[in-house]
Amino acid sequence: MYALQLHNKVDLPVSAIARAYGMSAVKFNRLLADKGIQHKQGDQWILSKEFQGMGYTLNKPLEIQRGEGWQQVRMTTRWTQGGRLFLYERLKADGILPISGRNSSASCSDTDTDTLCAGIDQLARFARLQKWRQKK
Repeated sequence: MYALQLHNKVDLPVSAIARAYGMSAVKFNRLLADKGIQHKQGDQWILSKEFQGMGYTLNKPLEIQRGEGWQQVRMTTRWTQGGRLFLYERLKADGILPISGRNSSASCSDTDTDTLCAGIDQLARFARLQKWRQKK
């Protein structure tokens, strides 16, 4: 099941991942920038060179409807399941865990976030299992 989740083609906006960490998308993007994972180029967050081409993110157009039929298209960065696991491992190394993984009474506040938190935990367990298998 974890392998299926990792290869799941569903991509996520940063706001969904940020919510699992109890942060806003703005705060989470700044955290990732502070960690050297990404930088802002114009209006879009872009992965740092060392992480590009690894399948962690997708760039997708976002259509914005404006008044009186005027439409704007801008590019957005969305995270893949592999990217979500990458973020989990990188942030965990710095002691930053999703709400569900913290040793406190805090818990995810809504069903979508509960599912996302559980998914991150499952991906992390799968990654540990893969590393263990590689050692054998």
